[in-house]
Amino acid sequence: MTPKTVVLDAAEVCGGRLGMLGTICTFNATVTNPASHRGYSSEEHPLIPQLEMYFLEAIDTLVQGIVSTLHQRVLEGSAEPHDDMAPVIENYRGFVADKGRKTINLVLRLFVTEAMAKELDALAAAADGKPQGSIALQWAHGDFAQISYDNR
Repeated sequence: MTPKTVVLDAAEVCGGRLGMLGTICTFNATVTNPASHRGYSSEEHPLIPQLEMYFLEAIDTLVQGIVSTLHQRVLEGSAEPHDDMAPVIENYRGFVADKGRKTINLVLRLFVTEAMAKELDALAAAADGKPQGSIALQWAHGDFAQISYDNR
């Protein structure tokens, strides 16, 4: 299964200001693959499309909250204009490494502003009961998503 990729045209995305979304943030989550589904490949796995949708919704909820916070800071003058630009999906994918794997991996890559990356870093800081570099997500299939950056 190839990743679903959003083709970006800088003239259309964010009024041509795609460069302000220059940081690529990757979210990774792992879900237990039910024993009854361990014989499926990524392309034929019946649960992957639904898991991708749930994962996208959970991250959308997370980033909407951050964008809202940043927007308020822009209005107050404590943040730079365009710090509150909504992220843009580069690609997302759910997959099993091979047919016998006990886990399903979910990956989502976003173009974000540096201000949003700093907010995500703050959320990913180590805390009691939470691993460093992970963010708690509100979804049914897991507690945390690991975050990393490709170009930071």
